[in-house]
Amino acid sequence: MSRKSQAAGPAANARSTDPEDYQRVSRAVAAMPKDFAAGFEIAPHHHERAQLIHATAGTMRVAADDGVWIVPPQRALWMPAGVRHAIAILSSTTMRTLYVRDDVAAFMPRSCRVMSV
Repeated sequence: MSRKSQAAGPAANARSTDPEDYQRVSRAVAAMPKDFAAGFEIAPHHHERAQLIHATAGTMRVAADDGVWIVPPQRALWMPAGVRHAIAILSSTTMRTLYVRDDVAAFMPRSCRVMSV
């Protein structure tokens, strides 16, 4: 998958929308807000930290080697650290992602899991 287009850029005082900025912060959990237009695709990638992927509005399709999940607003997807995945934005989406340090994520599943939010 490739990146098609991105939503309007963030305001000058907004948080970073670059996932790399959240991988080595000192906090155990780092939250990243990001909005996407329908049709946007995030190319296959992975993160150093585990990730909880949630949309407060809109719907995403997340694909990894071990499955494909549709993630609507009432669900979130747990993505363990290092798992390669891609995301397709199926409708205008307001994504909220938590990046979780390994020591804090130790009690979480070692494979992708859908959770109620």
